[in-house]
Order: sequence, then structure tokens, then C-alpha cells
Amino acid sequence: MLHVFYLGGRGPHLETDHRSPEGNAIQIAAIGAAIIGNSTAALGQAAVPVPKVMVTDPAVPPLAVRVEGQAAAASTYPILDVNQVACQQLEANMPGIVARAVVRRAIKGGIGAAIESEGSNEAQLLGFLFTLFSTGVERAETRNWTTLPAQLQVARLPVPEGEHRVLLGERLEARVKIARGRDTYALVLRPNLGLPGVVVVDVHSRVAAKAPEAAAPPPMSPDLPEIPVPEKAPPPPAR
Repeated sequence: MLHVFYLGGRGPHLETDHRSPEGNAIQIAAIGAAIIGNSTAALGQAAVPVPKVMVTDPAVPPLAVRVEGQAAAASTYPILDVNQVACQQLEANMPGIVARAVVRRAIKGGIGAAIESEGSNEAQLLGFLFTLFSTGVERAETRNWTTLPAQLQVARLPVPEGEHRVLLGERLEARVKIARGRDTYALVLRPNLGLPGVVVVDVHSRVAAKAPEAAAPPPMSPDLPEIPVPEKAPPPPAR
């Protein structure tokens, strides 16, 4: 049995989003607290940054697997969609992200209000500026998924015993050795869907590449004259 694992496409990544519904809700709440508490410091809170999933390759076409000279063929099918997993994980973590943002904003707003409570115009300006700068430097957690593929697909194909040329898609192939009673594994890595990619075969099923034959040396031309070798001069006599 030939098992083909296909890692296709580029995984998703996270970017900072300043206009999410969660961030807007926190900012509106801060403005409401500023109006109720008659505090200008809370009005200086910057937009709340939250991560957002950006998908690079939303669809990964299946890979056709064929064995040269055999009628049997197969196509890979997805078993893991990394794009979907990233979106689901961010959705599950968003309540915790928002809760931590609320705590941070409450602490920073409280410090700004304490500075403003001094009563002078300079204190009000300092409280506003403190809130503005302390919230403006916040960054969303954007550790990304780009080291993973967009999808993981697999295919299984029964292959007779012996050495075979396996065609993977339109522009990729590999030679494999099928042994009786042993499974063969091939891993196709194709991060850029516009390129063929590379294939790795397990060590027990690899077919060694034939070494190129050494070229014969060119024959000596009989027309070339023989070049005499000069004799060595005798050493000078000792004094």
C-alpha cells in the first residue's frame, strides 16, 4: 500500500485588527465611563487591538496520484483544515482576550484619573496623555500559523511489488520501491501552489539514483610530434 501525505498551501497568519466589534465595545464603554465620571483622561484611550485570522490559501486542490503503467489511481482528500482550526481557536480565545483588555484598560484609566484628580489644568492634560500613550502602545498577540500548511491531505493506493514511477499531480513524480508486506510512505510538500513542490519517500522505499557513466578519455592524435624531455644538467663540481 502506498500512502501519500500532502501538505499543501501556506498556513494562515494573524494580523492586528483595530476595528473589531470587541475592541469597539471596550472603547465605547470607556467613553461612557468618562462621561459619567466627568473625566477627560478616559477619553484618551486608543482603539483596542485584537488579532484577526488572515487566510492565504483558502482552497487547496486535491493531488492526483497515479502509478505509471497501472490503471489504479487515487486523489488526496483533506483530513485537517488548518485555516478552519485557526479561526475556531481565535473565536474560542476571544472572550479571554477581551477580558484581559478590559482589565488593562481599567487599570490604565484609573491611573490617568488619579493623575487628573490633582485638579490643575496640567494634571488633566497629563492624565489624558498618560491614558493615550499607555493604551496606544498595546499590540495584539499575532503569533502566526505560517509554519503549517493550509491543509493536510492524504491518499492510499494499492501498488504491486517492485519499483514504480509514481506521478503526483501534473509536474511532480518520484520513484518508489514497493516491498511485499511493507507499506510505502511519500510526503509531498507544496507551500506555493503555483510550483510543483518536493516529494520525500521513506528510507526503506527509496530508489537509489543511477550514477552517470564516466566518459571515455579522448584518443591521442597520432599526428602530434613527440616532445623531447630535456635532460637535467649535472651539478657543479665541489670546490
